[in-house]
Amino acid sequence: MKKMRRKSSWLMSGSLMFIALLLVMQLASCATPGGRSPGEVLDDSTIATAVNVKLMSMPGVRSLGIDVDVMQGEVILSGRAHSENEEARILDAVRTVRGVKKVTSLLKIIP
Repeated sequence: MKKMRRKSSWLMSGSLMFIALLLVMQLASCATPGGRSPGEVLDDSTIATAVNVKLMSMPGVRSLGIDVDVMQGEVILSGRAHSENEEARILDAVRTVRGVKKVTSLLKIIP
């Protein structure tokens, strides 16, 4: 009885490993509707998170009023800044985030 359990357990884990491998291969080969690979989407999500963390850690910046969108490493900021100086500081900070290729500001200056 013990031998049968070990054999079925081994077969089950082998089958699960094979299924997991197939799923990973399928995900790696597919593209999202925007034509981007899952890896590119993940990279953009990582960049967006890093930008949000950077903005939250900046003294004097109300980061909750800033939306961050990332597409293939290009960061688009929208929302509001309270001065041109604040906008410039935000843009400089975002450019230092790893993976950022370009920063576009759609921020509106609202004192």
